[in-house]
Amino acid sequence: MKDLKEYWVFFPLKGIDISAKDIEIESPLFGDATIISKKNIKQIVEKLRSDKESNFSNHLDEISYMLKNITFKESFHSFLCVKRKGSLSGDKYDQIASLKSHAKDRAYEITALLTLLIWASNSINHFVGLSEQFLRKTEVATLFDFNEKSISISFTGDSSNIISGRLGLNNGKEDLIVFTRADLNSLLNEDRYRTLTEIVINRKNKTVIQACIKIVEAIHSLNTSTKLLDAITAIEVLLLEQGENYDKFKKRIEILIGKDNVGRFRIDELLKARNFYVHRGDSVSNPNDAYDAIKLSFVCLIAISNISDNFKGKQSIVKYLDFINESEKVQSYFEEDDVKILKNLNKHKLIELNLYEILK
Repeated sequence: MKDLKEYWVFFPLKGIDISAKDIEIESPLFGDATIISKKNIKQIVEKLRSDKESNFSNHLDEISYMLKNITFKESFHSFLCVKRKGSLSGDKYDQIASLKSHAKDRAYEITALLTLLIWASNSINHFVGLSEQFLRKTEVATLFDFNEKSISISFTGDSSNIISGRLGLNNGKEDLIVFTRADLNSLLNEDRYRTLTEIVINRKNKTVIQACIKIVEAIHSLNTSTKLLDAITAIEVLLLEQGENYDKFKKRIEILIGKDNVGRFRIDELLKARNFYVHRGDSVSNPNDAYDAIKLSFVCLIAISNISDNFKGKQSIVKYLDFINESEKVQSYFEEDDVKILKNLNKHKLIELNLYEILK
């Protein structure tokens, strides 16, 4: 269409900021998207200035102030800026809604990648997301001990304070990580994450991106049972086809990460906990089960990302894993040379990748 134009959609972003003083919107960090510090929004607004008299040109300061406070009382740190092409001809309202919707889908993909890499690198539940994704409320429980004259206040997920003798709260630091542009590029291009980063930035594999988003949902769920369920569901997105049984699913996980690691990753226990929660309503009471499920899902995500270029899609990958599983069952009937040939068919390295060393 000849009337397609390029637009930038700015979303208030929380949890991450860029320390650069200069804006570089012409060279986006993520190909079609970038992060701009809220402190630099006036430089962006200045790009609206023209020689002609207009509402924009005459009110740039007011527009800058409005954008810095666009979420009203809710704080945010930067803007995730997504570039999209579209046309505002015809029904302008519908066109803008469509443009924003596609840009938001992309924003969710990028924030999921950032959250996952920060989590894996630092082993902290740090959330990077659009301001609208922070509408969940913190789960709070307060324990009174009238005998010892003390009170314990627990904030699920984000922070905790134990106060003895008198009521009071310590002032916590704002949940924010500040990167230079170079540092953020370094994180995205670390050897262990590079393939996943390329998949998300270039939108090369929808299945991997969907699983990435699902793992992040698990990380930031306040409920232990939901954490585990979302983490296992992320692996299902990668390895399970509609209507297939869980025995096949389990075997594929074993082949993917190596059968010697089944015990280390507690696969049987985690799948059992998931099934009991889904089919019997038994809550997952042990937080370690949820955390281990998230670690397993991340290892599977990295493993699938690293072999994805060798296959046409998810269906090809699961067929390959099934073939490796079946061939291992009959290796005892083969000559030594035939066994070597079968092993050479493996398109993925197992624990030589040191997958669990990804999580420090």
